Amino acid sequence: PLAFLLTNDQFSANNVLHKIKTPTMVIHGKKDHIIPFQFGENIYQKLKSRKIFIEFSDARHLRAFSTQKNRASFLNKMERFIQDK
Repeated sequence: PLAFLLTNDQFSANNVLHKIKTPTMVIHGKKDHIIPFQFGENIYQKLKSRKIFIEFSDARHLRAFSTQKNRASFLNKMERFIQDK
């Protein structure tokens, strides 16, 4: 409950998103119980660089690639993103 006293926003994504110029991939699971899905959407919307948002409807935190279907979908989208210039 006192974590706010020990942390600050110095390295907040919101402070650096406008500086990113490289192609960026945002990956987020809709069932993430650690970081709300809307945070991933917010980061994606604020990016000014070439970007892609990969959403996993059934994935929790750090479990996006837990199924073969998700892995195949991700690899397909990542390959298209890398090849698209």
